[in-house]
Amino acid sequence: SLHIQDNLIESLPDTLLDLTNLETLNVSKNRLKTFPPVDSLQKLRRFKFEGNRLEQLPKGLGKLPFLESLYMDKY
Repeated sequence: SLHIQDNLIESLPDTLLDLTNLETLNVSKNRLKTFPPVDSLQKLRRFKFEGNRLEQLPKGLGKLPFLESLYMDKY
């Protein structure tokens, strides 16, 4: 699990995508405008990214076979 919510983060390093065994990712309530493609996070089950400034959904979101919970704002 990686919980980095409420930190005013404006961008994420591409190395985040190297965490291929990650099951929970919470980046809620930051200042993210973009998000790298998430299709390498194949074991992701819970993904929270509401409360950011994203202009579009992360690419590869529909390719996550184990995703059970998705928390996001209206798009």
